[in-house]
Amino acid sequence: MPRCNIIPISSCGINKWTYLGLGIYTLPFPEAVIASFLSSILIAIAWIDARIYMVPLDLIIAGVVVLLFAVIFGILSYSQVLWGIAAGVLLPGFMMGLTWLVTRRQGMGFGDLQLGLILGSPSLIHIRRCRRVPLL
Repeated sequence: MPRCNIIPISSCGINKWTYLGLGIYTLPFPEAVIASFLSSILIAIAWIDARIYMVPLDLIIAGVVVLLFAVIFGILSYSQVLWGIAAGVLLPGFMMGLTWLVTRRQGMGFGDLQLGLILGSPSLIHIRRCRRVPLL
């Protein structure tokens, strides 16, 4: 299988889970749309980061736009996103500072802090928010 097909295939698997569930749980439609967009963006970021060791700013901006739509349409609450962003940026920032104090080298780049904007916010994929689908 060519390497360029891994991102669409993995995104397709995530999209199947968010819309149809894995046989046990499924997300409501608005949460499924946001989760599939965010997971596709995060898969692309992970793939690019693994290849060239850079987090592309274009994908970070796309993730922030998806989160803004989630807040505007009431899928995520404003406070939920702010707490997630705070945790997603401050914890890696603390680890980055601690690494610098111990080794006097930069252990992570600032792209990882930007990635915390997206990773910290989508706490919408909770089992409690999912609907239980009866098994056949």
